Amino acid sequence: MSAFPRSGAGFQAARLLGLGVALLPLVSVLSLPARWGLFILDEQVAALVLACGLGVVFLRMRGGWGALDRPLGVALAVVSLAFGIALAVRFPVLSEGAFFRPLEAATFGLIAIALLVEGMRRVVGWVLTIVFAALLAYALFGHHLPAAIAGKSLGTVQLLGFLGSDSTALLGQTLTVACFVIVPFILFGRLLVAVGAAGVFDALGARLAGRAPGASGRITIISSMLFGTVSGSAVANVMANGAVTIGMMTRNGYSKEDAAAAEAVSSTGGQIMPPVMGAAAFIMAEYLKVPYATIMLAALLPALLFYGAILCQLDFTARRMGLPAFAEGADRPLSKMATESMLLALAFVVVLGGIFWANLQPELAAVLSSALLALVALVVLRRGGFSLRYLIDEVSETGLAAADVLLVCALAGMIIGILSTTGLGFALSLMLLEIGKSSVFLLLVVTALVSLILGMGMPTTAVYMLLATLAAPSLVKLGIPPIAAHMFVFYYGLLSMITPPVALAAFAAASIAKASPVTVAWHSVKIGWIAFLVPFLFIYQPAILMQGTAAEILAVAIGAVLAIPLITAALVGHALGPLAGPERALWLVIGVIILIPVTALGPLALWLEAAAFVVGAGLLLRHGLTTRHPVPA
Repeated sequence: MSAFPRSGAGFQAARLLGLGVALLPLVSVLSLPARWGLFILDEQVAALVLACGLGVVFLRMRGGWGALDRPLGVALAVVSLAFGIALAVRFPVLSEGAFFRPLEAATFGLIAIALLVEGMRRVVGWVLTIVFAALLAYALFGHHLPAAIAGKSLGTVQLLGFLGSDSTALLGQTLTVACFVIVPFILFGRLLVAVGAAGVFDALGARLAGRAPGASGRITIISSMLFGTVSGSAVANVMANGAVTIGMMTRNGYSKEDAAAAEAVSSTGGQIMPPVMGAAAFIMAEYLKVPYATIMLAALLPALLFYGAILCQLDFTARRMGLPAFAEGADRPLSKMATESMLLALAFVVVLGGIFWANLQPELAAVLSSALLALVALVVLRRGGFSLRYLIDEVSETGLAAADVLLVCALAGMIIGILSTTGLGFALSLMLLEIGKSSVFLLLVVTALVSLILGMGMPTTAVYMLLATLAAPSLVKLGIPPIAAHMFVFYYGLLSMITPPVALAAFAAASIAKASPVTVAWHSVKIGWIAFLVPFLFIYQPAILMQGTAAEILAVAIGAVLAIPLITAALVGHALGPLAGPERALWLVIGVIILIPVTALGPLALWLEAAAFVVGAGLLLRHGLTTRHPVPA
């Protein structure tokens, strides 16, 4: 659905509600009600934030109702606010005694479902709405199905009351994490951009890329990675960063398809790159009951390998195509870059220092860093146009950007509630466990395929929450470490953003490049090949997630660093120079032996891997010494 124009009374009302979306969570994170002697539950604040988010969506997004669009949007926004206020007021009563007020609780549930379904239809289309409708039908009529998949019989009133007032459904963990963790980090990301992060990231990317052939590809990867880790949205990152990088790559000689695919893949990877990552990472920390710092550490090495493989892919492709050097911005003085980067560095120091050393909650660290950014920007950057009005606009835009995530998390909370209360989640887990008894590898393949299918057209956060409920428990019951199981489904849910037939990030990049969306999606799969293999390493080599001894972690890291250029060069047919057919095959075989877990190679695994290490290092060294390097133009 398209958006209404960014002007007029409707847009101004949406901006006002956007302030509510952004500021209400900050009030709660800072514990201001308690300081004022007020006792307010998190669910009550979440109900108000959700109401504001629904209002934003109805006032901003068209619904396809023609002339009725605007008046219907206004009416739904008013109903949303009334619903949120009433639910916030009545939640303490309903949470304790919904059983004694079934019609009241059911009324809240019915209104919530109607508002969320219409809101989600406007935001992401029909995919998630259809999934929810199917599960709702299962909750009502699933007891008529065969015994193997039959659900617990729930009356309509009971089901609606549960969905609308229970703290494990609409107002459950997914919505509260979205309100109190994700919204503060969206604000943090927007303020970073407002004080010049995008320009600094582009300049840093250009400086790090140097004057190598096709260095525009490196700039795209580095800048998109840096920007993506603070934006938290693959599609948003593509639209913001791709407007510059895709044109830059095509001017350097890359094809439109490769340029768009590089932007799509690197923007998608921003959701797995610490320190901020995407919304799903915060929810993972809540599911696993571990500090967010643990998730960041686990994600660091896989993310670095992911981006290392993409850099190799584009660099080798540029050399194969004979692209010229590209050095726009490479001569920017380091002193000037250091000055421009000081405020950003300070912001990250506050966030990371707060999380790792001060043991602050991530959301509180983000709020404090955002406050520091705003204060310094108002004092230092005031002459550059950063004013109090500009700051208020950025806070409002945070609310507009966060509204979509709130709706997704609210509806996903209802879906998770249905899965748990009907027993469907347990039944599906049993079915997956049966598959796992015959072969854990087969279960992983099935889980990966299910993750990609469920992810088609759905936001990463919603996909992860579904998979964390449906698939991850089966992997854990088979003895797989919980963090490895959740990272596995997280990665494959994320990969739906670049995997055909519905690849939202690739399609967004294709629209900028004016290229075929499906072709760009397949190019994205080729460039991001490593991301389809790394999740299996989570299971068979947990050291890649920093789970193990220092020696084990170091061995896995060195092996991956050696294997990635070998495999990538074999796929491209070129490294620093061309690879002949037999040599190409040898590089591929050696790289695969090094990369795959030693436990899968039989009793001679260690000897075989050691030999592959020696041969692989020798191949790379010989290639580097014997290949003539072109002088950059």
